[in-house]
Amino acid sequence: MKQHTVNVIEVIEGNIESVHSFSDDEQGNQEAEHLFRTIIKENQDENLTESEVESHVEDGYYSSGNGNETTYELFLIHSTCTE
Repeated sequence: MKQHTVNVIEVIEGNIESVHSFSDDEQGNQEAEHLFRTIIKENQDENLTESEVESHVEDGYYSSGNGNETTYELFLIHSTCTE
């Protein structure tokens, strides 16, 4: 049996900090995208415009850091697991 999920994954300095998984259906996708937006706005970059946030949602990726070094990454990805 295969389980399809959409995941929001936070990575700090190359280490997985958290993984949030949702069912890969309309509701699960909405919940995952909402969490992705919320994390960007509240925890990382309050100064991004709505358009910039939506661009990150479409890309499924957000990063920030100091100069040339990326210290924080956020991923929105789909996966399939076999049980």
